[in-house]
Amino acid sequence: MTVSGVSASIAPVLLNIQKMNTQLDDLQRQLGTGQKADNYSALARKAALRLHWARNYPPSVVLTTR
Repeated sequence: MTVSGVSASIAPVLLNIQKMNTQLDDLQRQLGTGQKADNYSALARKAALRLHWARNYPPSVVLTTR
């Protein structure tokens, strides 16, 4: 997506807002339906992210708050 008519310094902010809006829509759908993904490719992306997180941030490294 391109943002036209906006200064170069504000365009990344608007794109980040759009991304967060998309994530919010997905989370609302998940809460409303109980489904974690709406198709198989979304499941694969989420599984890959979990694997990446598990490999790079093992439980012994992740800090918890008390």
